[in-house]
Amino acid sequence: MSTERASPIQKDRFLAGHRLDQVQRYGYDQETHRKTDFGNADDLFKFLGTPAFDELPKVNFEKRVEKADFFTKANSMSRSIKEKFFEESPSDPVVFKDTEHKVPRGHVTNTRCKPDITAAFERDFDSSDTTLWPCIRMAGEWASKGSTQEDKERKAISYLHYLLLARPDLYVAQGMLASEDKMLFLVGIGGFGIRRLEILWNDNELPKLLYAFIYRTYDPGHFADSSY
Repeated sequence: MSTERASPIQKDRFLAGHRLDQVQRYGYDQETHRKTDFGNADDLFKFLGTPAFDELPKVNFEKRVEKADFFTKANSMSRSIKEKFFEESPSDPVVFKDTEHKVPRGHVTNTRCKPDITAAFERDFDSSDTTLWPCIRMAGEWASKGSTQEDKERKAISYLHYLLLARPDLYVAQGMLASEDKMLFLVGIGGFGIRRLEILWNDNELPKLLYAFIYRTYDPGHFADSSY
């Protein structure tokens, strides 16, 4: 996934004719967004490079998870991370919002796509629960009924594409594709493509992975370009 087209002065090149339909529909290109699976949960955890988290908050997931329950538990984890690791930081907590019918503002391409799941610092959401693309820490999709798995994943991947364009300070963008029975963790790596890991909600490794994933929304660490 390349960020070379992020500059508004290159917009015509970005919307090259042979890719215009793909950009308008998903911001997705099969060659640009090559997909590689993580070997296992430990492989993803090492990639995230967070602290070991010897003690996790007691947040358990059942075999099936409703959308509203996901937001409740993700925000509970986020508050725990803020209190334990970033209490002295002046920033607000990172909040996960259900933004299914809301369009984030301020993208260089004027995209109208609508991530179902948006994570940003609380102060960066306005009263209508929308935010600016450069303020988004993570964007994802909740799998809707009536769409194919390929269609759902393309939409989720498109948010990583747009997030890297909006966030030139990042080498890696975070996303997810969630449904009632599983989670697909996604990372978009500039110049490389997409890496992913699918895991069931009731897998013992999931709480630790989600905790680490949320931790990186507070502190991008090696995901960020240190020159910014």
